Amino acid sequence: MDHNHPVVEIFNGSGIYLNLSSAMMVTITAIIVFAIAYAGGRKAQSGKPSGMQNVMEWIIDFVRGIVANTMSMKKGNQFVALALTIIMFIFVGNFIGIPFSISTDSPTFGYHTLWWKSPTADAHVTLTLAITMIVLTHVVGISSTGFKNYFAHYFKPNVVQFPFHVIEEFTKTITLGLRLYGNIYAKEVLLVMLTTAGAAGIASVGFYAAAIPLMAWQAFGIFVGGIQAYVFTILTLVYISQKVEHDH
Repeated sequence: MDHNHPVVEIFNGSGIYLNLSSAMMVTITAIIVFAIAYAGGRKAQSGKPSGMQNVMEWIIDFVRGIVANTMSMKKGNQFVALALTIIMFIFVGNFIGIPFSISTDSPTFGYHTLWWKSPTADAHVTLTLAITMIVLTHVVGISSTGFKNYFAHYFKPNVVQFPFHVIEEFTKTITLGLRLYGNIYAKEVLLVMLTTAGAAGIASVGFYAAAIPLMAWQAFGIFVGGIQAYVFTILTLVYISQKVEHDH
């Protein structure tokens, strides 16, 4: 089924549009991540942690392990909070989408408009995340080695390597963003297809028989979402380590 996304022009006649669905879902994802972090740290105590504090401590230990696998902790400690934010935001964003839509006769949004979806099922969101992370690696690299020394490595071992280094940075950005988008978008499309088939199947074979494939794919979708959050996070840390670990 072809869904139109709710978009509005930011400035009249500018040709710049805001996808209201993506903006809404990014905001909701950020609120959920903040709520989880707040619940985990609200009553933090040493000795015998319990409840959400245990969950947050496990997540932090997991993230610290990822950082330690990509760079020395002497350099990596400063990136633990960044990695924690990335993995939590992407993980929540990956599985928050459900096949829920609102039909409207509004000429602005079109007749059938998809509102509720995973924000990471939008290439604009994932590529923006990827561009932000790649730009951050350059900022970290410059602050770590100095402006002159940082850009000098683009011409090593000789000047001929410069265009290849530039292409490498470009492909890092594209693959980082599109890998996440492609996997989550595919999950969303199949989820909508299974929901549509399930609605028809309930009438013919019963609720449980029709719901089993949908539940199985939703569970697999959470697994895929977790893997993609991990991959995006560890690749970001690898790219950062290449800028701060001088032996790379």
